[in-house]
Amino acid sequence: MWDQVVVPVVAPLGWSRTEIRDGLVQLERLRRCVDAACARLIAGLGGGRDAAAEVARVTGVSTQMPRRQTRVAEVVASVVGAGEALAAGDVSVEHLASLSGVAEAAELLGLAGKQSPEEFARTVSRFQLDRDGAGVADRQRAARSVRFFAAEYGCVGVRAVLTPLEGAELRGRLTQLCDEAWRAAHPERADVLGGHGAASFDARLADALMVLTRGEGVGSAAKPAMVVVIDAATLDAEVVGEGPVPLGDALAVVDRSELYAAVRSASGGILKFGRSRRLATPLQRLAVMVRDRQCVIDGCDCRPERCEVHHVVEVEHGGLTDVDELALLCKPHHHHLHLHGLKLVRDGPKWIVVAADDPRC
Repeated sequence: MWDQVVVPVVAPLGWSRTEIRDGLVQLERLRRCVDAACARLIAGLGGGRDAAAEVARVTGVSTQMPRRQTRVAEVVASVVGAGEALAAGDVSVEHLASLSGVAEAAELLGLAGKQSPEEFARTVSRFQLDRDGAGVADRQRAARSVRFFAAEYGCVGVRAVLTPLEGAELRGRLTQLCDEAWRAAHPERADVLGGHGAASFDARLADALMVLTRGEGVGSAAKPAMVVVIDAATLDAEVVGEGPVPLGDALAVVDRSELYAAVRSASGGILKFGRSRRLATPLQRLAVMVRDRQCVIDGCDCRPERCEVHHVVEVEHGGLTDVDELALLCKPHHHHLHLHGLKLVRDGPKWIVVAADDPRC
């Protein structure tokens, strides 16, 4: 197998872009085949933390990888067809990890290959909430944890697991503190809600965490923003960037957060500015976040607070600062589009990248 697959794939010198992509597809299928075999071996060790620790010890890898492999092994051992689907390349370990601990995993397995891992994780969450909301809440509460570990350069790493709403509140609070620091350092720039466009955003979040820890930002009058999308027909609630949550829980945080259940011009903000201003307002950014959810480039899962608001048509070329002509882009993709003169156009509900001379522009 290795001689037939790996040797041709890892020598792409002179290959075309299509050939390189085909090579990546072959490698991914091979990786999933190896993952399936690994899952069966771990299942043979009995699974659980003991199996993860033994895998880490005998293979010399970090314990983080075997823990995820152990969750996948549990799904492979308990769900008929899961191992075969993984070995065939129809699903990934990310798909199966979302099914860990889900009683109805067999019912959902068929959807895994039709959705991205991120979409499938949201599907599983919504399915569980609809079937057993109280049980999901109990499991989420039981899974909460904060762990400290050794990081690079002698630093201390922090890994926290919170419920979706707790995570949204913490993220919103830290983003708010980042915004305050950004506005203080850049008074000439418009107000923002995340998306500072700075490569140091992770460092800014770390600074904000320490400000909150020391109590320096506790007295701020502004509430952190939480964007909630509610389906009018089903009343299903979803926190943008976090995933599905029970409606009652989402509304329960209204006193602690600046809750946006919908973003409309009737709420007091103006969503269309034409050419009267260049930068999107915070309310416009919220509207774009609700619509796009993440970087709009296919395959990019950059979170909304890390994205920038991009004018589909540049202002200097007649573009308007209106919500339907704005899109979320992560900084690398934003720079890539401008650097290569590429454009975004609508293709149904999605944005697609085209050349500047494309007739759809």
